[in-house]
Amino acid sequence: MVEKKKIEKPVTKPNTNRKKVTFKEWWTKTVKFFKDVRIEMKKVVWPSQKQVIKHTIVVLTFTLFFTVFILLADVIYEQLIFKFLLKIR
Repeated sequence: MVEKKKIEKPVTKPNTNRKKVTFKEWWTKTVKFFKDVRIEMKKVVWPSQKQVIKHTIVVLTFTLFFTVFILLADVIYEQLIFKFLLKIR
């Protein structure tokens, strides 16, 4: 008979080399992060109010169109399934 060999997985030790971060170090890193965020936000090119309104109208129009399209497709498929395939109603 063929014996099944146990495959031993290597034991991984938890990472004990991590240095504990003091509150002061954490605070300086946090302050630096928010300063960097502020600098990057100044570089952003924001759209004008006219562009925002235009794009909002486009999104709402497409949403309305696809909502109606899916509603009509659902009604048509429901009628096809119930009337022709299941012969109910």
